[in-house]
Amino acid sequence: MDGLMPGDPNTVGPYRLLGRLGSGGMGRVFLGRSAQGRTVAVKLVHAELAVDAEFRQRFRREVHAARRAVGEWTAPVVAADTEAAVPWAATAYVPALALHSAVERHGRLPEGSVWALAFGLARALETIHGCGLVHRDLKPSNVLLSLDGPRVIDFGIARALDGAGLTRTGVVVGTPGFMSPEQVLGEPVSGAGDVFCLGSVLVFAATGRSPFPHAGSGAAGLLAVISQPPDLEGLSGALREVAQACLAKEAARRPTPARIAELAESAGYDRSRPWLSPALLDHLGRHAAHLLEVETPPATAFDGAARPPQPDLPARADLRRAVVPVPPPPPLPSWGPRPTLPGAASPTRRRRGRSLLLAAVVFVVGALTLRMLTAGSETTAGDGTARPAPSTASAGLKPALPAFRYKGTWRGTVHQGDDKLYPVKIVYKGGKVGDVVGRVDYPTLECGGDWVLVSQTVRGLAVQEQITEGTLNCTDGVDITLTPSADGTLLYAFESWEAGRSTLRRD
Repeated sequence: MDGLMPGDPNTVGPYRLLGRLGSGGMGRVFLGRSAQGRTVAVKLVHAELAVDAEFRQRFRREVHAARRAVGEWTAPVVAADTEAAVPWAATAYVPALALHSAVERHGRLPEGSVWALAFGLARALETIHGCGLVHRDLKPSNVLLSLDGPRVIDFGIARALDGAGLTRTGVVVGTPGFMSPEQVLGEPVSGAGDVFCLGSVLVFAATGRSPFPHAGSGAAGLLAVISQPPDLEGLSGALREVAQACLAKEAARRPTPARIAELAESAGYDRSRPWLSPALLDHLGRHAAHLLEVETPPATAFDGAARPPQPDLPARADLRRAVVPVPPPPPLPSWGPRPTLPGAASPTRRRRGRSLLLAAVVFVVGALTLRMLTAGSETTAGDGTARPAPSTASAGLKPALPAFRYKGTWRGTVHQGDDKLYPVKIVYKGGKVGDVVGRVDYPTLECGGDWVLVSQTVRGLAVQEQITEGTLNCTDGVDITLTPSADGTLLYAFESWEAGRSTLRRD
């Protein structure tokens, strides 16, 4: 735990904050203490997201889902204010270490600990599924190892089994190596999808790696999940059999959580005995002792249940970078190479994140930019083909780029932010500026809509996305650009509250 930083509040709701536990794309997490002495983890969303109505709806769903999934193996929400100027939620705090951190610091878990993990996660899934939810993001960073067993956290993308109601969300978050095949393919996700993820978590705990090759490499990792057998080297006997059953490609062949718990007990899991290694027990013991020494600081801001003042933030429209102005058609913005982010992402609702663009793609885009400077003026054909105007050799101009045909069906995988990955399908029919020129579908986000052409040149085109289905799941009015590449693919890009990139290929 780190100390509070400049700009951090001293209190949130009824809780005095003791220190900072971490931060992420949605907000910061603090260790807090109530006036009665209860210790909690307080999740405070980022102020710039607090002014976004759709983000608030997402946060409400997360809190609602977590309040429903109350059990011994989950972290219950004890208080929340989703309507505050800066929304927050507090969960019961238990001294624990995330599974990914435990393996990173202390190595893979012994077999007995893995069986105990299997039992606890299975019971947690029974609780979650029993109240009509699917977690959809069970992975090592969402599993806490505490002295009395594992706890499942983070219901940010949980959804109702019936696909309806406030718990429904289009966010698909996670790492490719810890997703189910049906989630990757955009098919309906049931509790069996969580069982598949449980199998991946068990393999990680026992071996220190994902069961699928290239798990951290985006599209390659997703392809491995749906087409490659799991790598179970390092597992043996009954534990290997359980992991293999959980990782069956067909959802109907996977065991139920109740069956997994039974198998764990048959393998000798005994709650009366310590389930973690001495090194981990020592780590957690020292952590618990440290909490007793943390003094509660005096309250200087946001005392009691008072809500913090509305932050002085730009309007929502200012949080997005406009890709192009509205008609009449202006020139497109600079099409130079865009920065990339290291690491891979995995499936989300509020779309938009930086893709891992290969150096070759950057080179191609740069080459197109260079050619643009020497190309003549262009006109746009109604069939979606950008046609260059004839250039004169006597003027010393090089020939314009060949026409690129956009018409057809395109597919790709969008990378958004640090941890979001989801498929997209576009049927482009062409048209003039102001026309509906295509239809877009985000199957795992459960949303779709129309594309209205804003501008088009031989360098690329810009559209505005108008969401007509799943309007609570996706952001409406996002500007998207498409840039042709020399290999016949399209570079899809947008700048929302998180940028998004994809390479589209024609069917």
